[in-house]
Amino acid sequence: MRLDRFLSETGVCSRTEAKRTARAGEITVDGKVISDTSIHVDPESAQICFGGVPVLYRRFVYIMLNKPDGVLSATEDGEGETVLDLLPEKYKKMGLFPCGRLDKNTLGLLIITNDGKSAHELLSPSKHAEKTYLFECEKPLSKADVRVLENGVDIGEKSSTLQAKVEIESSTRGKITVYEGKFHQIKRMFGAIGNKITYLERISFGGIPLDASLSRGEWRELDDTEIKILTGKAGDMLKTERLILRKWMMSDAPSMFKYACDPDVGPIAGWPPHKTIDDSRVIISHFLDHHPYCFAICLKEDIIHPIGCVELKTKTDLTDKADELELGYWLGKPYWGNGYMPEAAKALLKYGFEELNLGAVWCGYYDGNSKSKRVQEKLGFVYHHTSSDLPVPAMNEVRIGHVSLLTKDKWSEMNNN
Repeated sequence: MRLDRFLSETGVCSRTEAKRTARAGEITVDGKVISDTSIHVDPESAQICFGGVPVLYRRFVYIMLNKPDGVLSATEDGEGETVLDLLPEKYKKMGLFPCGRLDKNTLGLLIITNDGKSAHELLSPSKHAEKTYLFECEKPLSKADVRVLENGVDIGEKSSTLQAKVEIESSTRGKITVYEGKFHQIKRMFGAIGNKITYLERISFGGIPLDASLSRGEWRELDDTEIKILTGKAGDMLKTERLILRKWMMSDAPSMFKYACDPDVGPIAGWPPHKTIDDSRVIISHFLDHHPYCFAICLKEDIIHPIGCVELKTKTDLTDKADELELGYWLGKPYWGNGYMPEAAKALLKYGFEELNLGAVWCGYYDGNSKSKRVQEKLGFVYHHTSSDLPVPAMNEVRIGHVSLLTKDKWSEMNNN
């Protein structure tokens, strides 16, 4: 890559400014003063300084903006303020553009990037990227209205809108999740049922939630976890109606600790509460990060912050057969009682039986853990045996453990009926 292009793409200066600065002797490459900015450099390895300040190369930039009212989702406009006008000058030299658009009077989450390929993937109709909005409408919504919105609405195009999800908070306020991005879609959907949107704010895009700490007009760059998820580089994912199961990452440690520090969560599953975020980092690094069938459980509207874990354990004392694994799981206490754990486990069992071609899956719970017992019953596990002196090394205890089994035949029978 040419040096002047490198400096332009990193937002340091324009190519013209690069030439002027080089003539002044203020650009160095690997410690040597450079006067010719047409030279080629390796952006990944070269140590480049501009005015004595090191310049780090990033091919792509990803920014989260909390879009305010009245600002246009465009790169430039002859009359009004655009979202790029809200960013510092250096970003304006990087070829950034909004990933999709929000109407002038729609607020909230907007991703701004220079990664054209990822933006195209996210906006492609075939990808069905999820977008969740807070809305307020002019007239009260009836149950019939909600059914129409959820099942697809004729807004005057070749086909009706895809199925949506509506959560009502009051008769005129709620959340709506759509899986496509037609022009003025939500406003047209409400218009088709004789209603009118009076307030609209996007709070999630592609599973990335709007950072609540950002005020209107404020922005920040996405972190590594958000970038991996946005660009589809977070590893294999399993999807259910409400959840995303994805691979664990080291950046998940604070989210894990939030729930794993609760004394009501770990001990009933056989492990002590985490005392620090470092405890969670160690667990992720040593046990979860590279485990082939271990997944972080995330809500679809926020796949950045895990709320639990589900796994098919390859190392288990319950069986020595190659086509049999053990199911393990835990869930943050605020999410108990909502059916999330059976939903997540069912997705992983489907993966195990249909993709890994398992013959059976084992599962167990300690005496007194009625919640885990109910999860296994919902999934179709059948009681197999009880161990009265089961060692629990992490707790330095011996407990009574109940073991259940789910065979592939039983699974197929349940899911084909």
